[in-house]
Amino acid sequence: MTARVVRARLAILALAALVAAGGAVVATAPPAAAASRGGPGSGGPGAGLPTDPSADAAPPVIPAGTSLAAAQQWVEQALNLRQSKLTSLAAQVDGVNGAPPGDRPKLDALISTATTGIGNLLTTVQGATTLAEVRTAAASMVLTYRVLSVLSPQVKLVLRCDGLLVPAEKLQALEPGIEALITTEHASKQVTRRAQSLYRDFAGRLQSVVSAVGSLDNELLAETAASYPGALGVFAAAKPALASATTQLGLARVDLRQMAALFAGARLSAAPGRRRRGAIDAALA
Repeated sequence: MTARVVRARLAILALAALVAAGGAVVATAPPAAAASRGGPGSGGPGAGLPTDPSADAAPPVIPAGTSLAAAQQWVEQALNLRQSKLTSLAAQVDGVNGAPPGDRPKLDALISTATTGIGNLLTTVQGATTLAEVRTAAASMVLTYRVLSVLSPQVKLVLRCDGLLVPAEKLQALEPGIEALITTEHASKQVTRRAQSLYRDFAGRLQSVVSAVGSLDNELLAETAASYPGALGVFAAAKPALASATTQLGLARVDLRQMAALFAGARLSAAPGRRRRGAIDAALA
């Protein structure tokens, strides 16, 4: 008898003994613990829920068959994320370098309205007794408020506008004094002509900044959740416009610095002239 035959007979005898003892041959199955957890995509009661609570383009889809608890947990997470963003935006508006008095009340009102609304939705979701209530709140979270896709970029862009308008308007306030220095103080014709040329450039750049950014500021403040997705085009166009205005403001400061150098060498006839030159120096400090 060959070794192969012996091994085969031994295997048959072992199998027969296992069956006789009441055992069974069972294929090992992978654990099904993941399906019992009910998370998104797991096959449990929360299967099919969105994976990104920050998505803000369309209302989240809560599939049929989702358990009420799983839906509540997911929407609460999305609402809490938005509450955190609103808290951050409020801090930026009220910070040291936040919005000037003119824009601060408008931005505070936008953020306050959204904060109250999101808080009310959170209360609704936590107390919901049906999946339909949770679905309605989830849709309102996006369609009514759009905290992440509209309000957040809106506030940040308005703050950037203010960051240009405030210094530009302060520099514009120097214009009468600069004109007086050019026209009333004694200087050589060459210095006067150079100062006049710089002043025209300076005033033109500032007017360009104030006009363009002021118009953009009003346009941005007019955007609402209802203007989505059109608001995205406004936000996209605002970025290069603000970059251009930043360049113009920087060049206006260069003009002012060159005028200050001219006036530094001029013999000022009286105290008013020295005060005007001092105001220019302070603006450049």
